[in-house]
Amino acid sequence: MATSPDYLKQLQKEIEQTPEEYRGLLLRIVHSFREGVMLPSQADTFKRNKQKAQMLTETHEALAEIEASELISGDKVLDWLDSWGDENEKPSPV
Repeated sequence: MATSPDYLKQLQKEIEQTPEEYRGLLLRIVHSFREGVMLPSQADTFKRNKQKAQMLTETHEALAEIEASELISGDKVLDWLDSWGDENEKPSPV
């Protein structure tokens, strides 16, 4: 089995043998491979879970506000908007 320095030497040799016009593509392949095999760190996972929890909390708070307040129907708002600029402009439904 090759050791780490051997892998680096082999990779370098392969890169050097790759035609210049394909090295950008090779870089993208290596980058995609690395991202695919690396596990997210605990800090990243914690941060992502914290963001999801915050979003869920905000969603529940917004739904509670909607349920507690009197909603204005879309039809009332559209009727009011349609009356703008008319001599019989309707008052705001709010």
